[in-house]
Amino acid sequence: MAAAVGSTPLSKGHHEVDRLYKHVFREYDSFSLRENDYVFGEYKIGGNAQCITRGRFVHHTSFLIDYKDANMDLLKMPDKAPDYRTNRSHHSFVCRLKDHMLSEGHTLPVPPHATSTQVADVISHHLVERIEGGMMTLMAEANTAQPAGLVVAKDED
Repeated sequence: MAAAVGSTPLSKGHHEVDRLYKHVFREYDSFSLRENDYVFGEYKIGGNAQCITRGRFVHHTSFLIDYKDANMDLLKMPDKAPDYRTNRSHHSFVCRLKDHMLSEGHTLPVPPHATSTQVADVISHHLVERIEGGMMTLMAEANTAQPAGLVVAKDED
């Protein structure tokens, strides 16, 4: 799932995105931003990119809700990597967001015998609701009606 969090004044951009995701993952103690990666503990669950133009800041995040091991096996080791990766393979470095969101004692409305796609849909919906709610909270705290946007794209593989 990729989420593009709408534009905000550049001076507040990075701080606001950090606050937003801390709100989204508030009941997950192991969640943090580490060397520009979103992680649960030592495992990467998402990455991000920014676009800065004319004093505006747009932030793009991709979360690893689920993936096929065979696809992960196709990836080469990157030339540049964060220090906390410590030369770990992709399988030892990244993890499925669904595994943490369904195993840390939190309840999501996943039907029994749900397919992988159905589980991903439930988690995506949950994240979108949390991101939208977090954006509204941040806008209210800033006492601004400045529009912010949320675009969600789901990659099937």
